Amino acid sequence: MGIKHYSDGSIERYKATLVVKSFTQREGFDYVDTFSSVAKHVFIRTFVTVASVCDWTLHQMDIHNAFLHGDLHEEIYMNLPPGLQRQGGIQYAVFESSYMTKRSPTVTSLSQRKYVLELVSDSGLSACKPSIIPVEQNSKLITQEYDRAISSSEMDPPLEDASHYQRLVGRLIYLTMTQPNISYAIHILSQFMHGSKQSHMDVAVKVIKYLKGCPGLGLLLSRNANLDVTACCDSNWGTCPMTRRSLTGFCVKLGETLIS
Repeated sequence: MGIKHYSDGSIERYKATLVVKSFTQREGFDYVDTFSSVAKHVFIRTFVTVASVCDWTLHQMDIHNAFLHGDLHEEIYMNLPPGLQRQGGIQYAVFESSYMTKRSPTVTSLSQRKYVLELVSDSGLSACKPSIIPVEQNSKLITQEYDRAISSSEMDPPLEDASHYQRLVGRLIYLTMTQPNISYAIHILSQFMHGSKQSHMDVAVKVIKYLKGCPGLGLLLSRNANLDVTACCDSNWGTCPMTRRSLTGFCVKLGETLIS
């Protein structure tokens, strides 16, 4: 169960949601079509940048779409989740994270400080020593299949439960919205969502330690009237230790603001 508050801290309303095991559904039997409207990070940054330059006033609203509020035409049966009792209602905790914005005459600051602090706390790293970098230079992560091919998996065992790693990386992917400085590390970690190893988890934990040292770091959206698009790119030849492919990085700026 969640609680939505007004800006003064008073309670506006209580919220609850019911989550079902959608991963057990079969295409063509339990459902036919899927749809979910998702805004890309580039669009959000671009929109907020243009709004900042044009001095627009932004408003947030909830949209009831068919994905979340569709009508059910079938009878649905389900078992109560473990630990819940029949006492008139089913409650789940719903955690929402919002962007924190600060405006000045020249820039708009966009950050997810509250989200970072919750992530550090949930990972049990509130008392750890912060790291000054998100990932070690020349760090090479490889798959379990590559380990078996070269017979070197004894010092880097696979994770017994990969779900914790998957959830952690998923939360870090969401954080790249306002912290593109961790994009490279998250790009590498997201390649090992299946077949995760201890070395992958160690790098993910290091990213959390890095975020602990800069929870309020975010994007500065310039209010300069210049909206020219510029792009820069670079590549590191033969970076991947398994395929020997090169890794290319790029950045795109709208005026003085980084949007991609």
